[in-house]
Order: sequence, then structure tokens, then C-alpha cells
Amino acid sequence: MSSVERIASIISVGNELLKGKTVNTNFAHIGRMLTFAGYRVKYGYVCEDTPEGIAETFKEAVKHSDLVVSSGGLGPTFDDITVESVAKAFSMKLVKNDHIMAILRNHYTSLNLPLTKEREKMAYLPIGSHFIENPVGIAPGVIIDVGACKVIVLPGVPSEMEALLGLARDQYAFGGVYCEKSIVIENMMESTIAPEITRIMKERDGKVYIKTHPLNSENILPKIEVEVSSYGSERTDCAEIVKSVLAEISDSALKLKSGKK
Repeated sequence: MSSVERIASIISVGNELLKGKTVNTNFAHIGRMLTFAGYRVKYGYVCEDTPEGIAETFKEAVKHSDLVVSSGGLGPTFDDITVESVAKAFSMKLVKNDHIMAILRNHYTSLNLPLTKEREKMAYLPIGSHFIENPVGIAPGVIIDVGACKVIVLPGVPSEMEALLGLARDQYAFGGVYCEKSIVIENMMESTIAPEITRIMKERDGKVYIKTHPLNSENILPKIEVEVSSYGSERTDCAEIVKSVLAEISDSALKLKSGKK
């Protein structure tokens, strides 16, 4: 992978997602956080709760990524098998983590519940991995290095996933910078400004990405949102590039409306 462009993939584990029973809000949260941490999120996967499906998906994601973040499958039920499936995929032995086991024991004892085999499995982590304590739940987040790729395995419960992803971001200093800003252009078709968008992107030679979003039909009161984004290492530089490109787009739109283009 390039040292400049850092690629991330997101994996969502769960049959409930594939069936449409659960809306995948976790993906949106992870995608936005990684993007604003300077990662280019290029790939997204949804896989079923099977050892084969999980292992195959993680193996594929790691091939293309500097960072892989997953959510789902870390609890005590029979289909919570993400950690063991990932360990198997990368030939890592699962070992008991005494610190996590103590947390589990104290938690279930306080509820007058036994520490069953199903509950104990949350303390078994791939050898060489690191954990992040769960501040709002029980199952820890798991950090695994697979070659040059860092894999972050998180629970599927949104509140737990969000808390642990925030801790992972702070602990591992994702770094990088991403800036985006939009303007709305009234009374203009998306197809009208498309040649100007293409020209500007070519002239900027990959330093910005411009995306247009139609807000109305092209035939009835056309209106478009133009979003400009940029990745880099310095926030000031990214913000300046985005600002200058938006100004150029606004100027082009005015000229098109006046017939000067």
C-alpha cells in the first residue's frame, strides 16, 4: 500500500443484515469515522454468521487494506463466532486472557449468574492480539496485526461499537486528514456542469474528489449539491484546496448560467 493513500475496509457480520431485518447503521458510523481519520474507505463487506463466510471475508479484506474494521459476532451466543473464525483464518491460536476473564467473572457474579462456557469464550483472544476494554458492555474489542494490516474487531451493538471504535482511534492514533465541504447550485442540471467538474478534477490531478448530488429532477426546478473532498497530512492545506475548488465551481456555474461558457 502507498504510504500516502491509506486504504480501509469495513466488514459487517450478521445474517440479520443480509436478510434486511437490521439496518446497518454501524457501517455508516465506521465509514465516517475512518474517512475523517484520513483513510480512504474502498471496500465494504457483509457476511453471514458462519466460520467459512467470516474467514473468507477477512482474508479478502486484508489483501487490499491497511486497516480493516468489523462489527458483529463478539457476544456469548452460538452464532457469535467472529473472533474464533478470524483466528482460524490467520492460523492464530486462541488463548485465555486472564484480565478479561476476571472482568467476566465479576460481572456475572454480581448478577448472580454462572460463568458458563458460552460466556467464558469472550475471554479467549488470538495469540499476539490486543484488547480494548468495553466501557458500556462486556465483550472486548480485539486488535490483530495481520502482516502490515491492522484488524479491529468490534461488537455489533451500536453503543458498544461506537465506544470501542472511539477508544481504538485514540489509542492507535489513526492520523491523517480529510476535509469536505458542499455548495448547492440552484437552477442547474447535473449534466450541465458535468464537463466543468471533469475538467477541474483533471487539472487538480487527484488532489480533490468532486461529487454531484441531484436534489431535484433535472426536468423540474433542477438543483444540485456539489461536494468537494480532499485527503492529506495537513488540515490547513486540505481545507484550502477544498475552498479554492468550490470557488472555481461557483464561478463556472455563474458563467454557465450567463452563457459565457
